[in-house]
Amino acid sequence: MRTKKIVWIIVALVLGAAVFWWTTIKKKVVRNAVTNTVLKKTDSLYRITYDTSEVDELNGNIYLRNVQVKVDSAQWAVLIEKDSMPPVTIAVTIDKITIQGLKELKLLSNSSLDVSDIILDNPVFRLDKWVRKKPSDEKLNDTLEIYKRLVGNFDFLRAKNIQVINGHFSMFDQLRKEVFSANGINVAIEDFLVDSTHNYRNIVSYFIKQTRATINGFVGTELKTGKVLYDSKQHILRVEDLATIDDAPMKFKVVDIAGLSTQDFIERGDINARRILLQQPEIIIKPKTKKNKKPATMSFNGSVDSLVVEKGNLTIHSAKGKPVTVRDLSVLVKNVKADHGVIPFEQYANASSLAFSVGSVRIPMGLHMMNLDRISYPVNGDRLTVARMQMNPTITRQQLKDRIGRQTDMYTITANAIVLDRFDFKKLLKQDAIDIQKATMQLKLQVFDDKTLPVDSVKKGRGRFPYEAIMLSKKPINIRAIEIRNSTIAYESQAAKTDLNGVIFFTDVNGTVSNITNVPSLLKQDNVMKIEANAKVMGSGRLQSHWAIPLNSPNVEFRVTGDVAPFPMVAMSKPFENLSLTKIKSGTVDRFSFEINANRQGSKGTLLLNYHDLKVEMLRKYGEDSLEKKGFLSFIANADIRNKYQSDKGKEFTYKRDRYKSMFNLLWKSIFEGGKKTILIIH
Repeated sequence: MRTKKIVWIIVALVLGAAVFWWTTIKKKVVRNAVTNTVLKKTDSLYRITYDTSEVDELNGNIYLRNVQVKVDSAQWAVLIEKDSMPPVTIAVTIDKITIQGLKELKLLSNSSLDVSDIILDNPVFRLDKWVRKKPSDEKLNDTLEIYKRLVGNFDFLRAKNIQVINGHFSMFDQLRKEVFSANGINVAIEDFLVDSTHNYRNIVSYFIKQTRATINGFVGTELKTGKVLYDSKQHILRVEDLATIDDAPMKFKVVDIAGLSTQDFIERGDINARRILLQQPEIIIKPKTKKNKKPATMSFNGSVDSLVVEKGNLTIHSAKGKPVTVRDLSVLVKNVKADHGVIPFEQYANASSLAFSVGSVRIPMGLHMMNLDRISYPVNGDRLTVARMQMNPTITRQQLKDRIGRQTDMYTITANAIVLDRFDFKKLLKQDAIDIQKATMQLKLQVFDDKTLPVDSVKKGRGRFPYEAIMLSKKPINIRAIEIRNSTIAYESQAAKTDLNGVIFFTDVNGTVSNITNVPSLLKQDNVMKIEANAKVMGSGRLQSHWAIPLNSPNVEFRVTGDVAPFPMVAMSKPFENLSLTKIKSGTVDRFSFEINANRQGSKGTLLLNYHDLKVEMLRKYGEDSLEKKGFLSFIANADIRNKYQSDKGKEFTYKRDRYKSMFNLLWKSIFEGGKKTILIIH
């Protein structure tokens, strides 16, 4: 019995000594194992150091703190001397490495590692690119090179979970300039395995199937972002605050890719997905300059079932003048295919694959600014609608006098409820052609001309008729019809004689313009644009007019006929008072019809004006904006005019046009010329 006790005491002492010995040297064993493993498996290029370690052999856990992996300076000097540097090197600093579930400690000293978890806390990775004096024929990409040097020689490496917590990564070019940095990196990889059957391609597959990663943001030479989320299991990639870095930046609040083919994305960089959502993009387009020859782009290869843009803004700068701005742009394009970033939208611009809406568009047009509000082109439709179009002068009438100093028309236009039926948007994108079956709108048009200013005889195109723009356009145009409903047209002139303004206006305007085209093949079939319109003249007499305009006529000819229902002549008095110092006291138009044949040189035609009980007063200007009767001249004027006129035959007239004046001026002067031949006794 005594002998057995002694034996057990000896065994206990031996075990106690062994435990004491192991506790004393285990940290040294771990240090040597880790160091030797890195040394062996990285062709002696890298060295590893760390400050402290903890070993929990019962649970198979190891904790390393302040771990550093660096290039061995002596080995690097040899590589430099031999001009055999690798394309890239990496330096790593890790606050803490946790290895959990290590099955056997001895595995640290050989080419195998089998654990449940590897956790890297606050790792900092730095990658440097190197260029040899004599370029190597060996072509390795950066990630493959690092894999081969740090991991590729392990015979067996398995971890159920690998985590990177709050990492930082930076890349430097051969000039040691930082070209890329990412912070707040968090990565989780499941069921990681390296063995004789798992090569680099297999390692990449973990990012295809079993990885979730987030980044607080990264900055490159051309792009920068906010938060990034990549989840291979969910097949999603989400990027916040994505922006290009150049003089014409593109910004995206959110880029959300769903249904992503992670294999195509990881292996080739292609984006094949169910949907790409671009939220609140801000895109600026500038003309090419010496400084901005090649603006940054975000091109990609791939295909997407649905490309969605929500609430985007677009600014297009020109070499001269103010930019065009597009606000609150939303777009849906289906079945998109991109080749190196080129998306041929004309292939998708049809009723089944394209829809868009725009909150507003601002287009500078010389002295005017055009605004388009609430534009819509719905899915499965061929109708484009615009809630409102406005065009307003960008200067005041006084500024016209002070800055321009020449006669030029100032337009104020409002068009409501614009509808373009059977609008061929695909043809617009593909052929830059306008093709519309019918356009309808409600129009309010005001034109102002200051005749106190000298005529602008220098401005190119001054005095052209409006429809000449159709034939001068380089863009093919084919609009079968435009309908104007319940509209108003007014022409205001400031007379040189009186310095007062007179307005001639038409209300309740309804009409149709048909055959608006400059397409040669269509002009061969029918070259005449026709206008059928009716309106109230000065809120009184109903005008019915018919226009025939040969669009390709070399002398820009046109023909207008019209009839006006009976109306009181005093309705026309106000513009005559301010423009010609003549007041119509009384009179009634019984019949009024006309025919005008006009061209660039002038007009000729006939005018029939039957009326009765006409009396007028001659006026003179009194003060800045007041008029008073000139009694004696009024008596003479009434003696020189016919008080009434009745006939079945109209008076013929001719009028030589001032080539710098407008088409409206030509029509007004033609009617005025025919009216004088009827009313005046002495011509």
